[in-house]
Amino acid sequence: MGVCSAPHCSNSSYIGKQLFRFPKDPERKKKWVVNCQRDFEPTPHSRLCQDHFEQSQFEEIAKSSAGRKKLKPNAIPTLFCVKNPPYPAITTPYIRLLPLRNEPVRAMKKRLYRLSRIEMGLQSFLYEDQIRALSLPKRSRRAVWSPETILEARNIRSIVGTKGYDYLREIGYPLPSYRTLCNRVETKLMVTTDMNCEELNELHLGFMASCESPIEGVGDHEEEELIGVLS
Repeated sequence: MGVCSAPHCSNSSYIGKQLFRFPKDPERKKKWVVNCQRDFEPTPHSRLCQDHFEQSQFEEIAKSSAGRKKLKPNAIPTLFCVKNPPYPAITTPYIRLLPLRNEPVRAMKKRLYRLSRIEMGLQSFLYEDQIRALSLPKRSRRAVWSPETILEARNIRSIVGTKGYDYLREIGYPLPSYRTLCNRVETKLMVTTDMNCEELNELHLGFMASCESPIEGVGDHEEEELIGVLS
C-alpha cells in the first residue's frame, strides 16, 4: 500500500487516493522535493498524492488504462501546507520535440534510383524517342520518331504483320503509326497486286500496303495499292 511522502499528509491508495512517483529527471525531481518542504532524497517507492497537484497539472483527456488521471509530463506539485511554494505550477503547454526524420528524402532517393534502373532497362531495347513516347497520351500526334525507330518499326511490321503490329501499338508499345511509316519512306515505287497485306508480309519483300490499318478505320480493298521501298 503506497503512502504520500508529503509532510502532514497521510493519504494513501487504501482510501482511494491516486499516488504519483517522483520524476526521474533531476531538475523536476528537485522542484517536487523543494515544494513539499521536506529535506530528503526520494526513493523509487516515494510518492505524492493527487491532492498536491492543481487541476491544470492533469491531462484533460488522456487517462490511464484503469481510468485514472494522468499527470502532464511537466507537472509540478504546488498544493501543500506552506503557501507560495518556491516553484509555481507549470502553465505553459508541454511540447515534446521529436527527432527530425529523413523519411521523405530517403523515399525520394529510392524512387529516383528505381526510375533510373527502369530507364536503363528500357534503353536496352528501346530508342530514346520511344522512351519519351511512353510518357505521351495514347495515339498522341506529338511523338517525334527518329530514323532508327522508323526502320525498326518497318522491320517489326514486316515480321509480325499488320494485325500483330496494330496489336503492339494497341497495348502501348511505342511504335509510329502506319501512316507515319508510309510518309517517312524516302524512295517509293508504286505497284498493284491482287495479294493482300498479310500475304505480302509473309514474303518479306519489304513492301508496305498503302491501305490504312484496320485500327485506323479504313476498310479492305479488292486490289491494294502498295508502296515498295527500293534498297
